[in-house]
Amino acid sequence: MVANRLVELGLKSGDILYLRCGLGRIGIPRTQIEEIFLGGIREVLGSEGTLITPAFVPISFRWSKNLAISSESTKPVTGLFASLLLEQSGAVRSNHPTHSFAGLGKNAKSILAGHSEHGACFEPMRAVVDADGLMMLVGCVADSPGFSTVHLAQYDLGLSQRHYAKWLLAVRKGSENGEVFHPIESPGCSNGFGKFYRDYIDDGNFSCGYVGNAWSIAVRAAKAYEREYRILSTNPLYPLCDQADCFSCRITRGYNKRAVPGALISKATRLVTKAFR
Repeated sequence: MVANRLVELGLKSGDILYLRCGLGRIGIPRTQIEEIFLGGIREVLGSEGTLITPAFVPISFRWSKNLAISSESTKPVTGLFASLLLEQSGAVRSNHPTHSFAGLGKNAKSILAGHSEHGACFEPMRAVVDADGLMMLVGCVADSPGFSTVHLAQYDLGLSQRHYAKWLLAVRKGSENGEVFHPIESPGCSNGFGKFYRDYIDDGNFSCGYVGNAWSIAVRAAKAYEREYRILSTNPLYPLCDQADCFSCRITRGYNKRAVPGALISKATRLVTKAFR
């Protein structure tokens, strides 16, 4: 049963669960995902529990002729689970123009109520940390690694505000004639966030197992954020990915300028090699 597997990963009745998942890897037919998977989550959380998941929207380059539109009804780009959650009776969605979150359950509304264009992209994670909620990855441990508290720690340390990609991106709020919104930060690439897995394990803050066919992990948010913040405060480059020419990690981070020349050379070399194949 899904509920039993979630309990083995540390989920408790009344918890605040922050979940990211790859539904296709669980092995449950699409027509039964709501009943079996979401039903299993709700069974464990009970009436006092809360479920939160990212429900981000498409973002355009600011020079695009047709900017992406961000509204309450914009389809999330964060996968099927966010869309499924938003279809549930009582579900809520935060108002942040680019990094909205979806929630369901007792505290969903209060957690997401203040999440707007004026705050951090990952501000809802602060409530998850304060409540020492459970953060879980189901079926995306390797291909979408790490936990969103890393982004919150980067913001709190002023790092994501020094990511130059924020000047390149925009959306229109509400409609094609709506106000143009430019983010105050750019969280950027998270492909290196799996480097924190060893740190969680060292802290005794790590559970793993299968949910259906999907390899899954879970950590408690407060201890994870504390460790992430401590590491990033002395080594902000720690979670950057290993791709030599990553635009986000090697070119547009204001606190990693020394990597720019090498990244540009690597990117140019790769493009030239590709052109002459």
